[in-house]
Amino acid sequence: MSQSAVAALLLAFLISFVLTPAIASLAVTRRLFDQPGERRVHENPIPRLGGLAVFAAVGITIVPGLFVVDRFNEHWSLLAGLTLGSAILFGVGLCDDIRGVGAFVKLLAQTAAAAVVVAFGFQLDHLLLAPGVVVSTGWLAVPLTIIWIVAVTNAFNLIDGLNGLATGIALIACATAALSVPHGSNPTLYIPIAALAGAALGFLPFNFPRARIFLGDSGSLSIGLILAVLLARSATAAVPQHAVVVAVPLFAFMLPFLDTLLAVVRRWLRNAPLSGADAQHIHHRLLALGLSQRRTTVFMWLIAAAFAGFGLVVAYAPPLVASWLSAIGAVVTVILVIYFTNLLGYQELPALGQILMSGPARARRVLSAQLRANDMQRAVLGARQVEQVNAILLSNAEQFGFSSIEFYPRRRNRPMGENGRDTPESAWRFEYPVRGGGAESEFVVAITCEIRDSRPSSAEMVARTLAPLLETWLNLQTVDRVTAPPPSVAKRGSSPDALARVQRA
Repeated sequence: MSQSAVAALLLAFLISFVLTPAIASLAVTRRLFDQPGERRVHENPIPRLGGLAVFAAVGITIVPGLFVVDRFNEHWSLLAGLTLGSAILFGVGLCDDIRGVGAFVKLLAQTAAAAVVVAFGFQLDHLLLAPGVVVSTGWLAVPLTIIWIVAVTNAFNLIDGLNGLATGIALIACATAALSVPHGSNPTLYIPIAALAGAALGFLPFNFPRARIFLGDSGSLSIGLILAVLLARSATAAVPQHAVVVAVPLFAFMLPFLDTLLAVVRRWLRNAPLSGADAQHIHHRLLALGLSQRRTTVFMWLIAAAFAGFGLVVAYAPPLVASWLSAIGAVVTVILVIYFTNLLGYQELPALGQILMSGPARARRVLSAQLRANDMQRAVLGARQVEQVNAILLSNAEQFGFSSIEFYPRRRNRPMGENGRDTPESAWRFEYPVRGGGAESEFVVAITCEIRDSRPSSAEMVARTLAPLLETWLNLQTVDRVTAPPPSVAKRGSSPDALARVQRA
């Protein structure tokens, strides 16, 4: 690391270390607190303007570089883009810390800030997926870069829920970025990395283990954008120039990504707003297992560092070693994710796994039922009485896995089950309305099945398939041809008054 980078680290550290307690006092005076709540882990109000100290330390450190570095140098564009983009998110985050800002506004701000960074020349135009495997993104470079910046920014914002957690992950990411800078690269690239690391180090004593101030959105959003750019720009290959070694930024931010992915999947499965908040993040679940806040933070730091270190090893190991490590790492990662999601008590993921595993069988069953229902069309349309229709339905019920399928007016008393017996208590019954023929009241197609053989999804699909067919049949019949009772009713010897009657339209 160059002397200028060391100076930037020390300067940013001193500024952050001095400003943080002063800003905490200002926040207390202005009563700008993060209040305890259902998803909060702190018990007392905590000031939330820590991002002001961190951003000021980074800005004061790197902005002078804009006047020193040659404007035609690519690193001038990097510094300018980082400064303007992070300033946008800092401003929006500060408004959110003071007055509150909606999720949609923050997303627009993140997109705008990412677009500013792209306008200053930062693009993911080449990706090094594996040793010797380079992909040119072409026209996708701009949208892919914006998506990357927004994703990292949101992931870092979501992980900021425990004392020192986000700050420590930022330090790990800065160390990863510094270690991945290509040998012989322009030392100017180290300056923003060192500045952010120094600012985070100056802030950390006031945020961990006992929090006297929080980063707030002003800190998490602006730091997230800076990390997104620095991780991708530092992890570059020599050929082609600026090809991003994907393993480095991806693994450096693997823990926040996993936490965000779990949050999105959880909320989607529960039909909850994706932008909402809950107390089910990884750190919440670890606390629920009995870990203290300090141990939870340190444990997650270690996991994040392990991921980042693995990414560096995979990226810069010899090709054969990297290939084996990638394969082993992928398997181990999947196993660990499955194990820890079960350990942490995420019920949504096992349920989703069961659905996915049963998907092919379910699709085959539904398709088979659809085809059988279509095969009945000619026979049903050829019937002349309700009795004949019921005979056709009953003869095909077993093929669908049902005890019976019956067709009758809804106004009739509940018909008896197959063979003239009442439907057993251990069975379920699904009824679906059918209209047609100008009937006084709608008809019903009813499906009965034993609970042990129940197929409710297939029952609804079969009923929905048969309903238009039965409506067509009703419209084709005359009054005299639709007065016969269903077979089950006839077997009980019901009087003519109990028979289904359909009035001519």
